[in-house]
Amino acid sequence: MKGIKEIALRLKELGIAARFPKTRSIHLTLKFLGDIDESMVERVKQVLERSDRSCGCFDLHVEGLGVFPSLRKPRIVWVGVRRESALDKLQRGLEASLQVLGFEAERRPFRPHLTVARLKSSRNISELQCFLESEGRDFAVGSFAVDAIHLYRSVLHPDGPEYQKLSTCELGVRGTDS
Repeated sequence: MKGIKEIALRLKELGIAARFPKTRSIHLTLKFLGDIDESMVERVKQVLERSDRSCGCFDLHVEGLGVFPSLRKPRIVWVGVRRESALDKLQRGLEASLQVLGFEAERRPFRPHLTVARLKSSRNISELQCFLESEGRDFAVGSFAVDAIHLYRSVLHPDGPEYQKLSTCELGVRGTDS
């Protein structure tokens, strides 16, 4: 996404000490599974395939900048994803179906976002804080169509994670409540 590259450049200009993911690695996590046994992968794929039948294609709107866990002590810089009923339905359905397989329910509320930087130190944090307070809420990338969900394996490397796609499930016909 062009807007994501632009925000990464703006953040780099602030001189913050951060690791910026490659654009192709930026993703929206619906459910983090952690380390799972290979025998469980097929069962997770089946859950995804059932989800594709119950959820049609929809659009997501990417807007606003923020940080986790707080503006006073930021560690992750993110671009927000506007809550949409189709996204919420998909995420809740996956959460419930994966609980049946034995995955623990997420305790934190679902906060859809795209991670654009992981801070390595507090260098120039005040510049980041000022930037977020002045321009963060008004930042908008635009929208994109969601027509598939993917299951990825994350392989950690010193320069950041590498994502290996294990499965793709195309979503059904475009929904009417997007």
